[in-house]
Amino acid sequence: MSTAVVMSIIKAQQERKKQEELESNSSSSSYSPMIESNSISSNSKHEPEPEPRDIYDITKQIMDLIPDSEVELLYQLRKFYDTLWNQAPELRISGILWKQLGNVLNKNIDSFEQDWQKKILKLFNNE
Repeated sequence: MSTAVVMSIIKAQQERKKQEELESNSSSSSYSPMIESNSISSNSKHEPEPEPRDIYDITKQIMDLIPDSEVELLYQLRKFYDTLWNQAPELRISGILWKQLGNVLNKNIDSFEQDWQKKILKLFNNE
């Protein structure tokens, strides 16, 4: 399940809980919980959700950062990259493929000491 879907489920559950609390607190008055609920949600400040990143594009950018001397890493990434072209768009932004890319990187990069390794880490972590 993607992060955006999970976040929207959590948000809906929180809003439902707030509405139930408001209804239970105002059961004896003529107060309308829907109006209060709408005004709360419109006034609250939410961080905009980051745009989902397509793993196809990020993998290509990572491969461009790797020096030619890293033959095995480039080979493993190329194998992974070649499987991405026919994946569904919703799958290309899901966590499943990101875990696979992370496994390839972890298997081939022991420490992040060199400049290109640090750049890959920042790109992978969206920093």
